[in-house]
Amino acid sequence: MKLILVMLIVFQSALALAFTDEEQMIYEDLLENGLDPVLVASTLLWRGENQSLIPNDELIIIVDMKSHSSKERFFIYDISTRMLDTFTVTHGVNSDPNKDGYADVFSNTVDSLKSSLGAYTTAETYYSNKFKSRALKLDGHSPGLNTNVRSRYIVLHQAPYADESMIEEIGRLGMSEGCLVLDPDVTQTVIDIILGGTYIFVGYGGDYNRYLTPSQRDRYKYKFRELNII
Repeated sequence: MKLILVMLIVFQSALALAFTDEEQMIYEDLLENGLDPVLVASTLLWRGENQSLIPNDELIIIVDMKSHSSKERFFIYDISTRMLDTFTVTHGVNSDPNKDGYADVFSNTVDSLKSSLGAYTTAETYYSNKFKSRALKLDGHSPGLNTNVRSRYIVLHQAPYADESMIEEIGRLGMSEGCLVLDPDVTQTVIDIILGGTYIFVGYGGDYNRYLTPSQRDRYKYKFRELNII
């Protein structure tokens, strides 16, 4: 009886995490563009479980913090057109203790000056006096990972240290206080496209232990195994 119950739970978990045709299309498109399969699957599984938290479901944004900051690692996927736009983006200064362009450590703690992984949605804009431009507030939805982004003032904004010319000068972008900072040449256009409840998933390649909660790991592993990606 106990074995039957366990098998039923496993079957129900796998069934609940089955990709729709649309999700399978998105998964295949993003893999064709070189994104990590575990990161993409995690992004889609969270989206499928949390539709009520995503007012604007026309786009999916994935940020892969495992990549070097000189690389385009901020991906905006348009579901209707299947187009993918890519941008460089900063990470927090204390996420990169070696100052080598790689983010290694993450935090949900106020004043940590570190980036936070997990699921976000975009919120309202405001005028940043510091950077003399609009910035975009974010809401974090991953317990223990990014739920303090409001109190930490973690937002998406522009800054000179995120200009891609920095890569030629020092081999990487400058670093933020934990915010997602884009090149000033593209930031305002990006904000116009993604404001008002667009889903952002910030991960770390295939290392899902970093960006999934324990309960998510237990549920999602069935889909990972089905996809043969772990």
